[in-house]
Amino acid sequence: MNYESLENKKFWVIDTDNYSKNYKKYFNENKVVMGLGDDINLTDNINSGRQIEHKFKDGLNEFLKIKKGDYISWLLKEIVEKDNNRYLEYNTIIGEINDDLGNIYEYKNGIGHILPIRLLKKRTKLLSAYDKINCYKIDEIENSNQLKEFKELEGFDKVDNKNNNFYLRMKYFGLEHIEEKENELVIDLSDLKIKNKGYLDEIKKSSTSDFLLGEFISKRDESIVTRVIGKIKDISVDKTNRIVLDIITKKNKKYEYSSIISIKSYSENDSCKNIINKCITKYNNTIFYGPPGTGKTYNIDNEVLKIIDTATYIEFKNDRNKIHNKTLNLQADNQVRICTFHQSYGYEEFIEGLRPDDKGYYTLEDGLLKQIAIDAIFEGLLYEFKAELLEKVNNKINDIPHEEKKKLALKYINDSSNFDFLCCDQYVLVIDEINRGNISKIFGELITLLEEDKRLGNENEMRLKLPYSKEDFILPPNLHIIGTMNSSDKSIAPIDIALRRRFKFIEIMPDEELLSTINGIDLKEMLKKINARIEYLYDRDHTIGHAYFINNKSLDDIKETLTNKIIPLLQEYFYEDYDRIGLVLGGVGDSEIDKFIVYKESMNPNDLFKDTSEYEFNTINKYHVKSDITEADIKSIYE
Repeated sequence: MNYESLENKKFWVIDTDNYSKNYKKYFNENKVVMGLGDDINLTDNINSGRQIEHKFKDGLNEFLKIKKGDYISWLLKEIVEKDNNRYLEYNTIIGEINDDLGNIYEYKNGIGHILPIRLLKKRTKLLSAYDKINCYKIDEIENSNQLKEFKELEGFDKVDNKNNNFYLRMKYFGLEHIEEKENELVIDLSDLKIKNKGYLDEIKKSSTSDFLLGEFISKRDESIVTRVIGKIKDISVDKTNRIVLDIITKKNKKYEYSSIISIKSYSENDSCKNIINKCITKYNNTIFYGPPGTGKTYNIDNEVLKIIDTATYIEFKNDRNKIHNKTLNLQADNQVRICTFHQSYGYEEFIEGLRPDDKGYYTLEDGLLKQIAIDAIFEGLLYEFKAELLEKVNNKINDIPHEEKKKLALKYINDSSNFDFLCCDQYVLVIDEINRGNISKIFGELITLLEEDKRLGNENEMRLKLPYSKEDFILPPNLHIIGTMNSSDKSIAPIDIALRRRFKFIEIMPDEELLSTINGIDLKEMLKKINARIEYLYDRDHTIGHAYFINNKSLDDIKETLTNKIIPLLQEYFYEDYDRIGLVLGGVGDSEIDKFIVYKESMNPNDLFKDTSEYEFNTINKYHVKSDITEADIKSIYE
């Protein structure tokens, strides 16, 4: 699939917090379900254009906007019991709507609205006591229904919009964080497992004169909610992470909602475009190969952004400077690393090896591939396992030392359930001139791990023990390797056996259509003629790329390119065989005044030597390349 096809596609997200319904059945059947309005069949409303009148009309009318070709994600969250422990189960399914809504829509009373999808990605993750917290100032709440359950409680009339009064909602494991002591409610925030604790900064603004509306939800045998209206008695979130309330009103009851569901379109959301791109990308490893000057290295910026930030690529794909600057920023953030293979490059630089330090001792250091792999593994680790490290550096992941990332990654590496690579950042290692290095020597045993199905969390995941450090090692699925290879330097065949199965090979050939006419010189036709002749006299791997001429703006630029780049390249290709060089450039002249770049001069032995009677000397040709190429000489190449 072309990345550009994401431009005109919508991405819908259905988010379901489930407490009682059997939605998982449909998840297992590769279907998505919206449970809003599970008492109304939408069949007659599809394509009718009529607005639905219902208590969930906003969500239902959004659902009817889904079209063939749109992408859709369903996130189903449930509390489950396993091995006498309770977990938050995240079920995510992402797919494409591959038919018109009227042909695939199914309604089931009490469940809701069902759509089959063409599956792109699916995963189930168990999170250990992963909490969800919402915190709002009362005067900033726009939806009055958000507090409708509190309005029925005694004491609600005392809560105004003038002070720092807050509404705090803790779901999934909310009841585990509260304890009632006499007429006080203690909210314990010390053991929360959440990504964003910014709400604490807001709560700290409160004082003992302020109110807090607390809603705490958990599922044990059944879903229970505790709602409390209290006056803040003590806040110590900086030390013990506790809030103490003087209870005005407290009510426990069965949670009123079997599920909480939302549906939104994220057609303009950059992060959603990037998630879809991760799902449709089938290759972790790609090699771009072709003749020199075809833009292999130039296009690396595009390929990197297609993987890491598709939304930015789509927005700025015609603005080279912005694309390049974005790639430079990704390099600064260590999401992109670049190296060049050469004959002296080895396993020690790429994987790990002993290096001398400033005191003359040898220490073990991680190489480039291992470093970026550790970063990518750490990125995919569930937040609850790395929260402590991230909080120390205010979530600035690049401020965490490499050794600390590695220690944590290796601690959990043997259990793929500790990782979630669906929505995490992607990492790219670029290897320029990959065929110039000794592949077997550089990759060593890790060449086995390159295959997609052997990555961490995949079907045939495989880990190896590294020979120097004796550490277990595996490659993560969010690490991509892009290589470039100049096909004129070396045939592709010698590395086929090692890399063909593990890399996708994409040929990039000269694209003469990108060139225009400059000062009367038709660069497009000129390069077409040159390459057709090279392919006939040599082979297609030695044709000349359009990049040599892409930035030419004047006749002088064209002359300089021919003199300093093209002709030396042809001299190398044809080993000083000027007859063939001349043929490529349109012919060979008999003198300097002929309209050819290459001309010959006859060398008569009688003019060179005093007596040639005893020798069998023949007249030979001496070839010259004009030092001052004219417009007519250049046009003779293709006219």
